Amino acid sequence: MSTPDASNPPPAGRPAAYALTIAIGLAIAAIPALMLTLDPVAASHAVPRRGSATMEGYLAFVDPLGNAPLIPGVGGALLLAAAVLRSGRLARAGVLVLITFGLCGGAAYSLKSVVRRPRPWTHLAWTDTIRDWKWAGNGRAHSFPSGDVTCAAGLATALYLTARRGRARYLLFLIPLASAAGRIAGARHYPSDCLAALLLGMAMAALAWRLWPEPRPKEPPASGAPPDATFGCHG
Repeated sequence: MSTPDASNPPPAGRPAAYALTIAIGLAIAAIPALMLTLDPVAASHAVPRRGSATMEGYLAFVDPLGNAPLIPGVGGALLLAAAVLRSGRLARAGVLVLITFGLCGGAAYSLKSVVRRPRPWTHLAWTDTIRDWKWAGNGRAHSFPSGDVTCAAGLATALYLTARRGRARYLLFLIPLASAAGRIAGARHYPSDCLAALLLGMAMAALAWRLWPEPRPKEPPASGAPPDATFGCHG
């Protein structure tokens, strides 16, 4: 019977990668269930409260989190700070944020044009199933997925990937969660729109991370080798 090779242990991050893959798969599987169950309930509660002073105040606070002026501004501020401080880490973070923003916007609005799901406040009936999606109200069928939440999730994930290690960086994900709460409570999106947007934004940030990989640190010379072992004249 063969025994595991102790000299070649599995990579330390593999269990976490497996757990993340399973979590993403379960979240994707939950989207159709949300469409048929929670979405109509959430919309029926949110629409009557739409326009109240409390709701408008909250939306005024969270709306900028996923909008265009904020995210490119964050990327530009990081690049400016990188130029002043001569920081390669900050420069990479700024570029990653800008690439992620472009990918998120393109992906979200491409899906919107394909799915063409009406927003909750344009729906005339709360039987929101795939077969009865239709143009309603003023014809604004731009609900799935949420572009704001997609961009907010992309921003949080991009900053998370470039941040130094530490538990505080997990607080970055409060940004897309707050944005999603506002979009649902304001009857602008369904819960399934926001869940799909969270996954899409994280995926676009991961893609940007792959397109702009982190430079590997230079390896030190082998032990015992002279500094000019590679270059120079040797008699």
